[in-house]
Amino acid sequence: MTQFNDWISAVQTMKLPRYHDLPRIQYYSDQVVDFVNDALSPLFGAGQKPLTASMINNYVKQKMMPPPVKKRYSNDHVAFVITITILKQVVSIPSIVEGIRLVREEFGKEKAYDVFIDFIEEGVNNVIAQTHEINFVPIDNKPIVSTLIPMKASSMAFAAKLVAEKSLIDILNNEEEGKI
Repeated sequence: MTQFNDWISAVQTMKLPRYHDLPRIQYYSDQVVDFVNDALSPLFGAGQKPLTASMINNYVKQKMMPPPVKKRYSNDHVAFVITITILKQVVSIPSIVEGIRLVREEFGKEKAYDVFIDFIEEGVNNVIAQTHEINFVPIDNKPIVSTLIPMKASSMAFAAKLVAEKSLIDILNNEEEGKI
């Protein structure tokens, strides 16, 4: 479990970029890809490329984010791309679009992005605490073995996804009924 432990150490000390850390200059698509893949490398692992230029083009085509201006992407675009890259691992594209829209409307783009990044860092650390430090939880008076860590983490991911989907549906229903 050396690689896993190394990853845990890296993730526990990572600081994902906040809105004020995003590039202030306009980037071309390939530069956005490099920036995002580098920024998210603690999560996905060194050498992993969770984002490609064609993915960015698809996000624009699917109207998940505004189109670039003269093929250049702003820090606002980079915030969209980081958010989408993380969320698409567990949430449907329509849910991502609606979720981003709702949160940005309520909190503004900078605060919405920063809160999301805080939640990601906190969430990863909470899951690590409940799985990696799992030896404190006995099963049949024996410590939980490392082979159960994937099952525990997957169960937590399923539960979190379920809560996210159900709460978003409720928010959208209330919005349609004029309750929000």
